[in-house]
Amino acid sequence: MRAAHLPGTWDGRRRCFRMRPMPNQRLSNPWKTLLPAALMAASGCAMTPTDDATRPCPVAGAGGWRAWVDLMPGPERPKLWVTGKVTAPTGGWSFAIERGPIQEIYPAVQQIILRSFPPAGPATQAVTTYDVQGHVAYDQEIGTVTVRCGSEVLASIPNVRRAH
Repeated sequence: MRAAHLPGTWDGRRRCFRMRPMPNQRLSNPWKTLLPAALMAASGCAMTPTDDATRPCPVAGAGGWRAWVDLMPGPERPKLWVTGKVTAPTGGWSFAIERGPIQEIYPAVQQIILRSFPPAGPATQAVTTYDVQGHVAYDQEIGTVTVRCGSEVLASIPNVRRAH
């Protein structure tokens, strides 16, 4: 079966095939939709971040959040760095940050989205603390950074400093 015949698109970032709804799709041959979905689930490709606003955040606690703008000269554009600690109910979780929307008030508030990925296999059944750090593009003057996970606000970091 070639990928061109499957109802979905290739997600090169996650290296997997993503299902998409088909308009006017008839269920005369349910294997055209069930088989790719079953293959995706079996391959582990169907694992998606658990931080959608409709899903609860798996973080049991968070703290130690800091944010600063790196304005050091060099070939890369300025970056907003964010670091903190999160506590998950089990081991094996992985976390990443992504740039969210900017609230256009003065001073502007940069939303940071904490992406959370569940354990891929068996995990320790102990509360585990993880260090989270990352950077996003910085292209606008901001005063506060808000870290979000799902619909929860984990931290609000006022007076973001600039490092030259």
